[in-house]
Amino acid sequence: MSKTTIESKNTFNEEQNELLLEFKKFIDALINKDKAIMEEFLSPSFALVHMSGQNQPKEGFVKEVIDGTLNYFSAVHEYLPVLQDYLRLRKK
Repeated sequence: MSKTTIESKNTFNEEQNELLLEFKKFIDALINKDKAIMEEFLSPSFALVHMSGQNQPKEGFVKEVIDGTLNYFSAVHEYLPVLQDYLRLRKK
């Protein structure tokens, strides 16, 4: 069962719904510590920039999610406009 919800007053077309479901899948992977899905979603050049300014490459970020240093328990997102090019790139 997903611990991620997306709240919006907007209605979405099929492509937007697909994108939101993909985003939800990624957030669920963070919560469930699913390394395979995280690896699939994050590009090799991914880097998380922390509030402190620390720049953490993909490998370190995934490792810390998996080992419990970083924990995600649930997520509620309000829909924000996103670039739909993401879907076109994922389909290639």
